[in-house]
Amino acid sequence: MIGAVILVVACGETDGGTVTDVELPTTDVDVVVTRVADGDSFRAESTAGEIEVRLLGMNSPELDECHGQAAKEALVNLIEGRTIGLATEPELDQFDRVLARAVVDETYVNRQMVSDGHSVVVTDGGTDRGTLLEAEEMARTSEIGMWASDICGAVGPRAALEITTVNFDPPGPDEDESVTIINSGADPIDLLGFVLRDESSVNRFEFPDITLASREELIIVRGCGVGEEGTIPWCTEQPVWNNEGDTSLLLDEAGRIVAIRRY
Repeated sequence: MIGAVILVVACGETDGGTVTDVELPTTDVDVVVTRVADGDSFRAESTAGEIEVRLLGMNSPELDECHGQAAKEALVNLIEGRTIGLATEPELDQFDRVLARAVVDETYVNRQMVSDGHSVVVTDGGTDRGTLLEAEEMARTSEIGMWASDICGAVGPRAALEITTVNFDPPGPDEDESVTIINSGADPIDLLGFVLRDESSVNRFEFPDITLASREELIIVRGCGVGEEGTIPWCTEQPVWNNEGDTSLLLDEAGRIVAIRRY
């Protein structure tokens, strides 16, 4: 199947506010959604038989992660059991799923999931990544969905942490990949249970019991060597950060996103 790149313009609304000039992909195939797997993938019946579809340009939490079940329910309510249009990409993903933008009743499904706070935008967003990023910013500003301050039982304000640097392509070996975070607040922060991950959520680092003082920096290095002062080893065998672009996210012990950095 060949994906169309022609776009048309429509209007709509989201829980995060009014959306105008929403770009609807011109679809090339209609399918009936039979089962939603999670917040960004589903099975559907087409004229060629059953297919598995992965929504392009965004990533929802896994089912066992904070907001994962809620994201799935949102996609179920939007498309399950319904006939929808797909604008498909020419290539399948690594799991042989059809990559697509989806449209149902003049609603651009991919963008709707992002603007309602159920997905984050990934680097390979295709031709309309800009509109997805605008939708994500609206959801973050409105603090809805996975951007809510009280998500998954989180209490109190977000930790004052920033991701200042992602060293994704070091001059030395890949083991020297690193991420630098800083406590930009006035109080120390216990990082036990916090998670650093990439946009795919495949690569995840869970922090040990370590406290970061006010204005103190911490560097997380991919390799397994003994860390120098101010560093801590991730100790994973595979490269973490995509040289073509990626997103680093820092989550607190409840699974709430406290910092995000794209490159």
